[in-house]
Parts: sequence; structure tokens; C-alpha cells
Amino acid sequence: MFEFANIHRLPRAGVDPIESPYDALRIFTFAMTAPPCNEIIVVTLDAERRGRNLLVANETIEPDTFVGVIDSITAISAGDPHVHGLIVATVRPSGGVDYDDLDRWDEADELCEAAGIDLIEWFVLGSTISCPRELCGTGARWAA
Repeated sequence: MFEFANIHRLPRAGVDPIESPYDALRIFTFAMTAPPCNEIIVVTLDAERRGRNLLVANETIEPDTFVGVIDSITAISAGDPHVHGLIVATVRPSGGVDYDDLDRWDEADELCEAAGIDLIEWFVLGSTISCPRELCGTGARWAA
């Protein structure tokens, strides 16, 4: 007897580590509102990088809302032994990454660092898929 491997299976919360940007994008694609609208999706990760919580902030038209969402999550999660990292997606159906996202990445990264949380990745999903971390010249933070 044999089994088919499902290479497109979503990582299971609290069970499967989120090891790559492809794992993260599958989660975000699944969690996105259809049709796409302005929203921010955050997944908290435990020490083994398994997803713990998935939070969605909708109607996030103003790009600076991203920093406010990260500030709120780090304030709530600081000191929580189950939250060690974040992966985030901002959905901008009518746009994409903009120059000010470089500053937003830096500010969010500092907020996370102050709370003892790793900001693993931030995707901007619009007409393209971008990672402001890469545009800032910051190295990848995915496990090898």
C-alpha cells in the first residue's frame, strides 16, 4: 500500500514548523479574504517556529497601520513563553511595496527585538510579492 505525499499541505498549528517563505505564503494565501482586501495577517511562532496564533486586522488601508499592529502584538506577547517569532503579511490589492516600507520594517523589527520576539519575515502582497527586509539589505531569517 502507498500514500500520496501532499506537498501543498498547510503546516499544522502547534505541530509543523514553518520553515520557509513558501510555508508562510501558503498560510497567508489560505487566510486572505477573497476577493483580496486591505488587511494584515500575523502568525505568532513558538520556539520551534510552529504557528501558535493567526490574527487578521482588516480594513488596514493606511500603510502605517502595519507598525501599530506590530506594536499591539508585541505589547500583548512580550514575556509570553509561547511567542518567540512573528511572520506577517500585508495585503494591498491595489498596490505593493513602497519606499516608506523600509522604515516600517526597521521600526517593526525594533519593536519585536525590544519584546524579545524575532520578526522573521514581512510580506507585502499586492501586484507582486515583496519582502521589505530584503530591500533593507537585512539577511534572511529563515532556518537553514
